[in-house]
Amino acid sequence: MKTHSVASWLLLTASLVSTSLTPLKTFATTDATAADSATANEETSLQPIVVNSELERSGLPLGFKPGSFVQKSKDSVESQISRSLRDVISDVPGVAFLGGPRTRAQLPQIRGLGSDRVLILEDGARQNFQSGHSGRVFSDLGGFQEVEIVKGPFSSMFGSGALGGVINMRRPTARDLMNRHGRNLGGEISLDHSSADSGFGQRYTVFGVLDRDPKSFSLDPILSYSESKAIDLKLGNGKRLPHSAHTTKEFYGGLGIQTSAFGSGTTKANLKFTSYDDSGNAPLNPAEEEIPGRNPVADTKNLKTDVVLSLRHEWKHAAFELKPFMRQTKVVRVRLSDSRRDLLSIDSRGLDSFAEFETPLATRGRSVLGFDGFIVENKGERAGAVYGLFPNGETTQDGSYAQQPVV
Repeated sequence: MKTHSVASWLLLTASLVSTSLTPLKTFATTDATAADSATANEETSLQPIVVNSELERSGLPLGFKPGSFVQKSKDSVESQISRSLRDVISDVPGVAFLGGPRTRAQLPQIRGLGSDRVLILEDGARQNFQSGHSGRVFSDLGGFQEVEIVKGPFSSMFGSGALGGVINMRRPTARDLMNRHGRNLGGEISLDHSSADSGFGQRYTVFGVLDRDPKSFSLDPILSYSESKAIDLKLGNGKRLPHSAHTTKEFYGGLGIQTSAFGSGTTKANLKFTSYDDSGNAPLNPAEEEIPGRNPVADTKNLKTDVVLSLRHEWKHAAFELKPFMRQTKVVRVRLSDSRRDLLSIDSRGLDSFAEFETPLATRGRSVLGFDGFIVENKGERAGAVYGLFPNGETTQDGSYAQQPVV
């Protein structure tokens, strides 16, 4: 089965504010008996709020972004002892999760639109795996630098699957940790415990920012390994949820390079590699209880391997970015009752590229032109034969978009 689609997305963002807009002002008033009229008219100017994001490319202040934008920082992720995406963003208005308490079955919803209409990105690369009983997220959430959620027309720039919104999870670079700890070389050891499932997690990270002259050349490596184990989840009635125990392992490596050797401007390259393994027994439909003959238990492994390369060159008034990626996602289930083996596999290859530049039309921010394309190959097997509910096939999609701020 092969499908091919070509899409073109155009986003024109406008605000009903004149170009002579002044900064937001707040007015303070006092009792006439306690202050004169001059004090009553005292005013304070506030600076525009700007959110730096991997998703937002036009450089607009927060009040001019087309749609709702929420960013969860590293501190927020860590303070919630985040084992799943639901732990991180379920408190965001309009965001909900279906699929029950088992982590691997949780599916996001944004503004009532289901998981198949929510685009999930990791470091800007698509997570294209779609299966109703296997979840959408194959990562240790505690290892991310930040999580971003976009709702509204802003998501239209990301094409197929983004009608409901976009969730982007970004892993840290060595420079993120350097800024956090105030040193060029160092490491982190993170330990966490969860009483509901007696879970224990550990993460070890080392990083370095190696530069003689930051403006001319720097080399920024980072390595991280995490492992967590949890027993069956304790429910509100005091009982344990059967077959919810699981073990996860994740390795992440990154290498950043920054140089000014290629003509004017600065070139930044960042290579990220991730390997993830989540294993444990669970019903074939983990959102439901075990039912012999209808929803039997299987030894399940969720496996994912990512390679993402980001190349960016910045001039004074423009920038160009190219991001190729490869991702392999596998779910392997071996039914305990008769050893029947199911395999669900998706291989993704894609490219995201865009240019941002200043024009007379964009009095605030920058104009953006971009291209996004990817190829997805499905493979499904059940007991060595074709799995009809997850058939073999290939999908190719590509599209272009333009964003022109008009304010």
